[in-house]
Amino acid sequence: MLAFAFIATIGINGIGTMLIKTLTGYTVNPNWLSSLPGLVTIYCYFQIPLMIIIFLPAVDSIRPQWREACESLGGNTFQYWTRVACPILAPRFISAFLLLFASAFSAYATAAALFSQR
Repeated sequence: MLAFAFIATIGINGIGTMLIKTLTGYTVNPNWLSSLPGLVTIYCYFQIPLMIIIFLPAVDSIRPQWREACESLGGNTFQYWTRVACPILAPRFISAFLLLFASAFSAYATAAALFSQR
């Protein structure tokens, strides 16, 4: 579904590609969607919102008392993030990254559909 949406929008004869050509006269490389930058664009478009959805509850779980405790012990903002917040968030970030990596790796059908449009 994602592959079809991108092919129909910014593929070789996609509506976005034709609109750019009609309005500006600029001819977009028809194979850019099938190249590595096109593939990275598509996966970032899909994976970044998922990362935000998965990781935002972890960021919300950081308590303000931890910052106050760090400041009361003489720590600054950098020390708070490096010694308190990041060690707490690291396991959650790694697990979210691995989950999204597995999702992207298993979604090979999208890449195969994009590369077969040549």
